[in-house]
Order: sequence, then C-alpha cells, then structure tokens
Amino acid sequence: MKDNIKAFTQKHKEIWKFIKFTFTGASTSVLEMAVFAFLQYIVFKSLNETPVTDSAILNFLGISYKGYLYSYAISAIIGYAAAYIMNRKLTFKADADPVLSTIIYTVMVICTIIFNTWFGAFLASAIKTRGIDNFFIEMLTKLVVMTVPTLWTYPLNRFVIHRRKKQPCAVAFDLHGTLIDTNGKISQKNILSLKKMIKKGVKVIISTGRTVYEIPKVLFDKETVSYIIYSNGASVTDCYGNKIFSNSMSKEKAAEVYSFLSQYDTFIELYSDERPKCEKRQLNYDALTYFDITHSYKDVIMKSRLGCENMIDAIKNSENIEMFNVYFANQNERLIALLKLEKDTALSVTTSAENNLEIFRWGVGKGTALDTLCNKLNIEKENRYAVGDSKNDLSMFEYVNKKIAVGNACDELKAKSDKVICTNNECVADYVLKSIL
Repeated sequence: MKDNIKAFTQKHKEIWKFIKFTFTGASTSVLEMAVFAFLQYIVFKSLNETPVTDSAILNFLGISYKGYLYSYAISAIIGYAAAYIMNRKLTFKADADPVLSTIIYTVMVICTIIFNTWFGAFLASAIKTRGIDNFFIEMLTKLVVMTVPTLWTYPLNRFVIHRRKKQPCAVAFDLHGTLIDTNGKISQKNILSLKKMIKKGVKVIISTGRTVYEIPKVLFDKETVSYIIYSNGASVTDCYGNKIFSNSMSKEKAAEVYSFLSQYDTFIELYSDERPKCEKRQLNYDALTYFDITHSYKDVIMKSRLGCENMIDAIKNSENIEMFNVYFANQNERLIALLKLEKDTALSVTTSAENNLEIFRWGVGKGTALDTLCNKLNIEKENRYAVGDSKNDLSMFEYVNKKIAVGNACDELKAKSDKVICTNNECVADYVLKSIL
C-alpha cells in the first residue's frame, strides 16, 4: 500500500499537489470554524449583542455585532495564516520571497472574501426569489461558494504565491562503460557536453567503482565536473581533489577479507590511500590475461597499480582502506565466495564485470554516497539523475528520480532503468544533455 501511494505521488505530482492543497484548505477551514465558535460563544459572548459602528464594509459583509466581528476577524486570520504556512512548507515547498508572497496572498484573501460575500448573497437572493430555499439547497449553495474560488486560488498559490526558484539538478555518471568507451578513452564531445551542463547550473558527478588515481585528469576541472564519487562510494571529493567525506574499512576487517579471498585463484586489488595496490608477482600481462581482464583495462592496471611484496603489510600501512576489487579465474569459486561474503553483515558486495567482486564496508555504495552528497547540496531526489552500465550502479537508482542505462548496460540495470540510451561508444553525455535534461 505504501509503495503504491509513493508510486502515485511520483507519477502524478501535480495531482498530488492539488490533493494536498484541497486537504489543507479543508483542515484549516475546520480550524477556522472551531476558533470562531470558541471566540463567539465563550471569549466574546458578552459582545454578541453590542452593535458595531455603522460601516459600509461591515454592512456589505453582513456583520452587525462586535462579538461576531472580533470572532470572524481573528478566526479568519488564524485560518488563512495556517493555510499559508502549510501550503508554503508542505504542499509546494516554496522558496519564493516570503514578504512578497505574503503581500500577494493577503490581497488574494481580501478579494476572495469580497467575492464570496457578494456571490453568496447573490445565490441566496436568486434561490429565495424562485422559492426553492431549503436546508439541502442552502448547504449546496455554501459548497458552491466555497469551491468556485479554487479556480483562481489554486493557480495563484501554485504558480505565483508559493512558486519555487529553479531547483539545483545533479547528474551522476558512471565512468568505465558509460562515459569511457571500449577503448578506454573519454571523447572530447563527452567533455564538451559535461562543460555545457556545468554552464547550465547542473551538478555533474562522476561515480565510479575505480580509485581516484584512475580517473582521467581532464575531469579534475571545475568547468567539467563538480564532484567525484570513487571506490564505489567509499570516498567523495570535489573537482579539486579535496575530500568531502569517506567511509573506510578497518585494517582488521581488510586483513580478514584478504585472507579469505586468498583461498581462491584470484587477482586481488586493494584500494587504499587513493592508490590501487596488488601483488607484485601478478603485475604482468600474462597474469592479467589468465584472469580474463579486458584488453583496455590491462593497460590501466599496468600503469596505475602499485606492486606490493606483501599485501598484509600493505594493509597494515594503509590509512584509508576503501575497498577490494578481486578477479576470479573460476566462476564456481566466485559464486561460492559471493555467497559467503554476502552473509557477513559488516560487508557490502557488488560487481561490475562477470568475473569480479567488489567488496567494501557495509552501508557504503555509490547510491548512499550520492544521496549523502546531494543532501549536503540540498538537491532533492526529484532533481537527481543517474547514468550507468553495471550492477554496481543499481544502488544509485534507489536515490534518483531518473534512472538511465546505456545501451551496453547489463540486463539487470536495463530492467530497473526508466530509459535505455546510446552505448558508451557514442556520446552519452551529449545524449543526456539534449534529450533528457
């Protein structure tokens, strides 16, 4: 039931706003009537027989006694003020100038009261003239008088009084397999499209399972990228490389994970202190071919990995352990390891290839990192987009409004996506810029 309501509110946002506006109007009307009754029959009871000073306005409104005047004025102010606050904060979540909004709202309320008074009197007179006045007709008339102003009060509240300024927007792009093509390159057209997004005010976020060391230097530019999520969300930096936050694995847990993985025929990478490390004896093309690592990524590994004689010592000497990326030579061993690792409540496990596992601290992920970052930037879920290709991008989909899979994405990601676009060998950023934003 809860999921169905959530789905409805996401799919029919304008209808949901109108429902909330109507509920606010009804609830504040009840509040106004309760306050009016309390004031007239208790607080100002002694003034109910005291006539007001003769006034054309009060005569028009049909107010003859001070008790009614004070009760009506105070209850109306409370009711309309409550509606104003609730609609601003809850219904429309407005951020328009509060002073200007209040002035426009006050003018609208005064005009609405004048109209309701005139229209109510007009209908009552017409009904009496035709001799059809009875309790049912009277209630129907009041309902009509209350409903007609919605024709202008809702549009004014929605688009003028409680309008929202242009909201910040964020697009999170996976890197390898999304922005980076099968040759391991990021095209100039992609770079130019990212720059155009930045100029439009879009927060461009790179979200990768790789280390910050592997990210192309061209992306560390405030005119191209706003923030970088790396090591599957274990760390986040700004475009200058300044760390925003991190969520590392303890040395003890990392040593335990490494010992477990070493039981299998594996190529183990340790992502720590922003530098990927592996066993020195395996840092060669023959070993990488044995573990069926793609040709373009072999070059990346050979250029970026730091070969270590002893990985346990490397773990002990690390300050910030982000994650493990491990390749299996045998798929059965990979499946067995996955099932065992998933039972460990201190760990999260995902994958970005058919022969690897990515292991990090529980609660860490591209999705949680993206959500934390966007919350810091006050970017709401409805203004977030995520673009990816593999299973480790699934967690991002939980925290965004628009889920986008590239044409070369895995089947699981495509099934969860709102839209499947071009492949990573085409200009993904340009497609998103022109067709989705």
